[in-house]
Amino acid sequence: MSALLIAHELVCLLLFVSVFCRFVRTDHNTRPQIRFAFWVLGSVAALGMAWPVAGWPLAWFGVALAAAVVLVQWVTSVYWRRGAPAQFCNTTPEQEPRT
Repeated sequence: MSALLIAHELVCLLLFVSVFCRFVRTDHNTRPQIRFAFWVLGSVAALGMAWPVAGWPLAWFGVALAAAVVLVQWVTSVYWRRGAPAQFCNTTPEQEPRT
């Protein structure tokens, strides 16, 4: 097993987990395009984990690019502690109808 393969699999797994952690914090109030973007990112990360199994070539640039996205996910995770940030929602909590 090469260092490239290990790095690739690790970074794809980290990306998938980071997207999963955000996606579970979305709900009906989250803008559809935000949910779609995370769905696409998670799907690509999952495909990336299967990429070497299909025999397709790997590149260090792809690993570096995915690692950069993981870094952005990690740094911005503080804004997701209470769910999707208000900018990603159709309405703010103050605008929610009271039940």
